[in-house]
Amino acid sequence: MSHSVLLTSCLFQSTPGAHRALLGRSGLEVTHLRGPLPASELGGALRGHEALVCDNDDVTAEVLSGAVPDLRVISKVGSSTSSIDLEACRRHNVQVLTTSSINHHAVAEQTFALILSLSRRVVPLANAIREGKWRREPGNELRGRRLGILGLGRIGLEVAGLGRAFGMQVLGYGKFWPDEEAARLGIERMPDPAALASECDILSLHTSYRAETHYIANDDLISALPPGALLINTSRAALVDPGAVLAALQSGHLGGFASDVPEPEPPDPDDPLILHPNALFTPHVGSFTFQSVPRILVRAVENLLGFLKGENMRSGNGHP
Repeated sequence: MSHSVLLTSCLFQSTPGAHRALLGRSGLEVTHLRGPLPASELGGALRGHEALVCDNDDVTAEVLSGAVPDLRVISKVGSSTSSIDLEACRRHNVQVLTTSSINHHAVAEQTFALILSLSRRVVPLANAIREGKWRREPGNELRGRRLGILGLGRIGLEVAGLGRAFGMQVLGYGKFWPDEEAARLGIERMPDPAALASECDILSLHTSYRAETHYIANDDLISALPPGALLINTSRAALVDPGAVLAALQSGHLGGFASDVPEPEPPDPDDPLILHPNALFTPHVGSFTFQSVPRILVRAVENLLGFLKGENMRSGNGHP
C-alpha cells in the first residue's frame, strides 16, 4: 500500500537536486501545493494524507484534529517548529521530524559574520563609502576579547571553536554541559546566565526556546553585561526582549545588537529597533547557504522515508 504525502515546502519544490530524485524513487503518492499554507487552507488540504513535508505552514491544533487519524508524521524542512503546535502533535501521536542536526556550521559562520560586522562597523562604514563619505572609525579586534555563549549544543560549540580560532577567551553556560568538548575547546563554565553576561564582551545566544528561556535576554541580563558589550542572536527571536534591547542601545549601555531572527518576519520597517544605527538584522539566513540547503532537503526526505519504514527517528516533539 502506497503512503500519501502532502508536500507544501516551497524550498523543496523550487530547488533542483538529489532530494527530488530520492522522493521520486520512493513510490509515495505525493500531492504538491505551494506553501506555507495558513490554517484555513492547510486543514482541508491535509485530510487523507499520512505525512506532511513543509516549511512554515500553520499547523494548529484545529488543523491536526481534522487530519488525524490519517496524519502520522510531519517532516519539517529546517529546525524551527514555531509554526507547529507541538503539544497538539503529542496528543494526537503525530511525530515531528526536523533537520536541525546538519546546519550548525552555517549558523555558526553567520554568527561570526554578525560579530565581525558589529565589531568592525562594517555596514555603516561601507554605506558611508557608497554615499560618498570618507569615515575612518576604529573598530574592535576579536583577539583577547571575552566571548560568552549561552547554550552549548552543536551550534554553540561550533561558535566556541571559531572564537578560539580568533584568539578569544570563551565562557559558557547551559543546562547541558558537554564535558569532553568544552574541555577540548577550553570553555570556562559559568554558574548562571547573569554571571556569564557579567564576564563577557560579546554574548551570543544559542539556547533552545522554551517557556523558561522566553525573553531570557531581558533588562536584568542586559544590565549585567559590561558597558559597550555586544549581544548576538542567531537562535530564536523570542529569546530577546526587544524593548530591553532598544532601551539599552539608546542609553549606550549596549554597544550593539545583531540578530538573524527578526520578529515578525519580515519585520516592520518602521520598528525603532530595526532603525537603530547600532542594530543589525539579517533575514533569517543563518542556515540558508548553497551548501546547506541540499543537505537539509535530502535529510527531510530521509527523515520521512525512515519513519515510514519504521525506523527510530529523532523527533522534534518529544517522541522517541
